[in-house]
Amino acid sequence: MIQLAEVAFGQACHNMSFDEDLLNKGEPVLRVYPWGQPGVTYAYRQALFSDLGQLDHAKRITGGGIVFHCPDDLVFSIVLPVEVLALFGKGRLSDFLFQLKSIIGEAVAGTGVLLESQAKPSYRTTDFCIGYESPYEWCRGHQKVMGIAVRRKKIHVLVQGILYLQPTAHWFSSFSEYRAFFTEGMGVTYTTVAPYFIQHLFDWLTLGSSALLPAKPSGKETFHGLS
Repeated sequence: MIQLAEVAFGQACHNMSFDEDLLNKGEPVLRVYPWGQPGVTYAYRQALFSDLGQLDHAKRITGGGIVFHCPDDLVFSIVLPVEVLALFGKGRLSDFLFQLKSIIGEAVAGTGVLLESQAKPSYRTTDFCIGYESPYEWCRGHQKVMGIAVRRKKIHVLVQGILYLQPTAHWFSSFSEYRAFFTEGMGVTYTTVAPYFIQHLFDWLTLGSSALLPAKPSGKETFHGLS
């Protein structure tokens, strides 16, 4: 059975190290939490722009570009055995990500927000999450409002994602030189979208993974609440 982890930390480095621990542990888990203070995360192959180092920041173990995290944005992580991907299409990671996108779209629609599949970024670069388009991510009003990054190991895969809920410019007004990589967000709060998001993803992952995953005996560790 897949576990639900609603665990959040105040600093970016603790949130990213927790995800790395989940991947190393290897047990199937869906983690969903609200981001805390304004900050940035960046891919494991990237170097952070020096002026952004004054913000709360952390390196991710996944790819993608620099992400501007606003307080109350919805952040999530999924850890699954690679063999489980076979239950979500033809066993390819791309099939899983396309289905994940669809489920997230349905969840967000429950709040009355309708998302769009593609949008051309105002400035094309892979340095920033907002700077490039991806078929696995959602947009709204011609702006990206969802980001996805992946790290695949031999037997497990980690998917990290964010739903941009808040207007970036409000929290990063001192970094206006990066405004091309800001977004207006979805315009809903974490408390509004989280129940739909958690229910849809947890049910989907449980249904898809239950055929290969043994039931967890009682007494095993589960994660609930904030810490």
